[in-house]
Amino acid sequence: MVIPFSTLKFKRDSVQVWGINFERNIRRKKEQLMWQGWSRLYDVEKILQGGKLTGINNIKQGTKIEIKPYVLGGFQFSDEKPKNTGKIGGEINFDITPTLKLNFSVNTDFAQVKSDRKQINLTRFSLYYPEKRQFFLEGKNYYDMNVGGVRLFYYSRRIGIIVTQKYSAKHYNRVYGTDFTYSTSELFGEKNLLVGGAIAVSETNIFGETENLNSDNLTYDVFLSYPNDVIEYDLGFTTVESGFNPEMGFTRRKNYQMLYTELQFNPRFKKLPFFRNLIFKPILILINT
Repeated sequence: MVIPFSTLKFKRDSVQVWGINFERNIRRKKEQLMWQGWSRLYDVEKILQGGKLTGINNIKQGTKIEIKPYVLGGFQFSDEKPKNTGKIGGEINFDITPTLKLNFSVNTDFAQVKSDRKQINLTRFSLYYPEKRQFFLEGKNYYDMNVGGVRLFYYSRRIGIIVTQKYSAKHYNRVYGTDFTYSTSELFGEKNLLVGGAIAVSETNIFGETENLNSDNLTYDVFLSYPNDVIEYDLGFTTVESGFNPEMGFTRRKNYQMLYTELQFNPRFKKLPFFRNLIFKPILILINT
């Protein structure tokens, strides 16, 4: 397997030390093997528990510039005089630094994007269609900010006239937010713990109107997770107030609160026939209001 350096992001240091890990799954034996972090407490994604790749010295990423132009042409028939139709545009992707990239698009062509699956909505909630356009997929994880497990604040399928807000001739809408997560794999020596939360507030103003649209316009989410082998525990609380309005984002419902907590035991048995582990949930509480 060959991975070009131009596809990776790394600092311009003469001596490189990278984290690395490998996982192998043997389906017929239901066996999972990892080079480092072999304990059931660690997933392959926990790179802090992985190995270190050394001996990479004096390498360069190179200057990467991607140019994707296109030209479309056609002939349109109608009751009036036939006319030609055409469109030209493209994209330019340029790595300014190893950690900073510029994506520029003019008349982006989405004609070759796979169409959405047809859905019939019989619920009172909005439908979420996943993004499939390449221009919006690259680096999309940088725009993810979750409150209650839902991407609220940036939904590229509703992108507007925007920089940090949605602005039109009649009104504007802004959303401010921040989130944080503390993660450790050294609790009590080797246990995992995640504690975090997110908070956001929306601001909407209709020009010429005196109606206050910025009351009860807050949403927040706090959680605690103890994801370990044998014993797991999760606790979370989410609030979305009735006036919270992320016009560039996506939320299925407003004006609700949710409390969630779960305690789970996963004992393992080496000599028990037919079963390798069992799952018990003495506590499972989900409250929506």
